[in-house]
Amino acid sequence: MSESKKDELRAFYRLLEAREAKLPFVGPSQDRSHPHYWRLPRCRDFPEAYALGERHGRALVDLFRQHPDHAGHGLLSRIVHDMNLFDFSPQRGAWAGFFDHLEVLIAVSIRMHESDAEAQAGPS
Repeated sequence: MSESKKDELRAFYRLLEAREAKLPFVGPSQDRSHPHYWRLPRCRDFPEAYALGERHGRALVDLFRQHPDHAGHGLLSRIVHDMNLFDFSPQRGAWAGFFDHLEVLIAVSIRMHESDAEAQAGPS
């Protein structure tokens, strides 16, 4: 790979990192060189954590809406890697709300895609 191509890729990944750093749940990590992708304040109870998770799900979707080129570069896997999915305290509401929000959007987008395909196909 040419040096100019390497520089171009480095610049692109720096851009991705800068966008990700603006997400409300991404924060610095003292024990590693890259950010922590699931930094949350302590919540009083499950409903509060769930609402926070939904807001964070919306923030992720907004990032992809504003920057479609950001999708497909492993952000969701980095977020999941930093979640504590074995935390059975009320904090689990945060990841539950986050994933529920994404699941609903996936289901809605599938329904919309199928409706568009049926409309284009015309009457049977």
